[in-house]
Order: sequence, then C-alpha cells, then structure tokens
Amino acid sequence: MIKKLVQYPDERIKITSADVRSFDDELLTLIENMKDTIEANELSELAAIQIAVPATVVIIKEGDDYLELINPRIIGTTGMQESAESTNYLPNISATLDRYDEIKVIYQDREGKQRSMDVAGELSKRIQRKIDYTFGGTFVDKLPKKEQKRVEKELEYGIVEGSGGTCPTISYRQYFTKAIKLLLSVMFLIVLSSLFITDPSTLSLLYSAELWMTGANVLFLIGYTLYAQYETSKFSSCTSCQTANTYGNVTFLGLALLVVWLLSYFIVNPS
Repeated sequence: MIKKLVQYPDERIKITSADVRSFDDELLTLIENMKDTIEANELSELAAIQIAVPATVVIIKEGDDYLELINPRIIGTTGMQESAESTNYLPNISATLDRYDEIKVIYQDREGKQRSMDVAGELSKRIQRKIDYTFGGTFVDKLPKKEQKRVEKELEYGIVEGSGGTCPTISYRQYFTKAIKLLLSVMFLIVLSSLFITDPSTLSLLYSAELWMTGANVLFLIGYTLYAQYETSKFSSCTSCQTANTYGNVTFLGLALLVVWLLSYFIVNPS
C-alpha cells in the first residue's frame, strides 16, 4: 500500500525510531508498504519514519532489487568524501557535506537473522542518509551552523513564494514551541533546586517566578493554537495531518506544563 510521505514542516520526522523486536506479519506489511511508496514516488531509498512509522527500518532500491535493513548500525568507517545531499522531506533544498566513503554495517533481515556487509561509494552514502533519519534527523542537522541558517533562509523564502494559498515550507509555530520548552526546562530546574533550599523567602521568590512562567507558557500555548488556525485557514493546501500534529503538540505541551506546575505547587510553594 502506498503511504503518504512526511514533509516539512511535519515534526514527526524528528522522532527517534525504535528498534524492531517482532519479526512478524506487521513488519512484512511495513516493508511492502515502503517498497510501494518508493515505486509510487520514484525514490531510491526510504526510512520508515518518512512514512510516519518510527521503526528502525531502511529500504534501499538497487536496480530491480531491494536491500532490506532492519535495525542497521554503522560499526566501522573509512575515508571521507564530499556528498551532494537532498531529501524529499525538504523539497528544493540541497547542500554538500562530508560522508564516510566506506562503512561496515550490521543489521537484521526480515527473519531477524544478524547480517553484516562492507559498503563503499554512493551506496555507502545512501545508507548513511537513511540511518540519519532513524535517529530523528536529516542531512541538515549535520551541516555547520552557518549552513543550517542558510537552509532556514531558503525555507523562509519558500513561505513568501507560497503565500498564494500553498502550504508554507516553514512554519513560525516552531518559535512558540521553542519558547514553551525553554520555560518548561527552567521551571523544572527550579523545582529540582528548591529541594536543597530551606529559606522560605527564597522559596517564595522562586515560586513567584514559577507562577510567572506558567502564565507565560499558557499565553504561548494560546498563541501557538491561534497561529496554527490562522496558518491552516490561509494556506488552503495544508493537510489535516499537520493540523492533527498541531493539536497533538498542544496536548503534549499542555500536559507537561500541568505536571511541572503541580510539582512546583507541592515542592516549591513555601506555604
């Protein structure tokens, strides 16, 4: 069955894939779905997370044959070569980075048997790119910070070009989520540090800061939700899966905020 490819700005691509433990019919179905998707989209390789399945499965097309890599790991490397990189996840984005020229890979086949192989050249680079996906990243994450900023600029330019109703290639929702996660981290650190503080006045000051950050996070969550609704209404081709992803993020971040606030109330609150 052909599956829909995950594309930017869908953040599911950042999920770290779990190792396959059951070599059953479900795995075989996943493998066949990945092959169908490769054929339908004229791709040469695919990682399971690219069809929103967080399993460590990589399929490489070699002519009319397929190389099935279950739970692949690189255990040896030799040499470096420049590699021109692009990805279906980020259409029209490309960059050059260094890749290992030769690698030794261990993996399992569809029956769970342990395998290994030595790979060189272009096939080596293709496997490395797909393994990057299993760890929750793309080639962009391997670029120097300056190059990453260039890619971000190119994506931002894409949203201007696409303002006539197409789904944007970059979403400013990410700035809301970054702010929320930063404040949540600070709040949690305050909770931990308060375990070693006994002075009531200091605890009172920390609790006030916690209340302020809780309120700020609530506003950020509201802003995130409203902006997501605006974006969906403005760009008519935004998919329902991106909308669902937005509300999933709101639910997750909201629950995280509730948990941290409860910890703050019972641990930091001096009264």
